[in-house]
Amino acid sequence: MIYKYKAFKGSEKVMGNIKADNLKEAKEKLKREGLRPIKIEENIESSNSFEYKKKFKNEDLYILFRQLSLFINSGINIESAFEILSSQFAKDKGRITVKGLV
Repeated sequence: MIYKYKAFKGSEKVMGNIKADNLKEAKEKLKREGLRPIKIEENIESSNSFEYKKKFKNEDLYILFRQLSLFINSGINIESAFEILSSQFAKDKGRITVKGLV
């Protein structure tokens, strides 16, 4: 998971991202780097779509993979299939996740 943080490095205020399994680990990593964390929160806008903690409903996944199967079986290449699917996704985060697969 990616966390964004604000911290002090000496008297300077710094911001950035850190990869950790949970909030506690993120704090520990920052402290080991000599930073004093002010604020740490999950970064859902991470460039790596698969880092999202958001879970999809089983029904949404079923529809996604069913449509993907239909596109591929009809001769559409996988990249085009994912582009079409991402444009059909209603939720922004879902659209971002599907686009990240392309």
